[in-house]
Amino acid sequence: MPISSTDARMLDAAADVSHLAHWTNMGVPCRGKVDVFFGRTDTESERAITLCTVCKFQAVCLYTTIAEEMAADYYYIFGVSGGLVPQQRRAIMASLTPLQVVDKLLTALHQLGFAIEASYFEKKHGRVPTSLLDVPNALPAGTEAEASQS
Repeated sequence: MPISSTDARMLDAAADVSHLAHWTNMGVPCRGKVDVFFGRTDTESERAITLCTVCKFQAVCLYTTIAEEMAADYYYIFGVSGGLVPQQRRAIMASLTPLQVVDKLLTALHQLGFAIEASYFEKKHGRVPTSLLDVPNALPAGTEAEASQS
């Protein structure tokens, strides 16, 4: 289902913030295993899902992918993200609004100790998701310069 350009920008912003946190460099079990996570067999998908179940970044990964897919109005045909295959992610996308996806992504980042500056998000994209309203103004270490350059 197509979404507004404002919602698409908000979803892109959330995915950008997630990538700025550099969580994919923090020992995620999927690192370097593209063949497993984008395999085309049930066995490969099952192996990927098993790896996701022990990953502390599972929710961040899932909602980053959903935000990207929803913003672009497309979905991956193959691939496990956040422990779910594309069909399962589409079901979640159909049940959530863009703002709910952003809130879930930012909440997952906060639960892992990342905080995102609300004023940065509002300045860049015009809306502040509910999950940022009571969050201290800080980005993960080393991301402030990157965020201001974006």
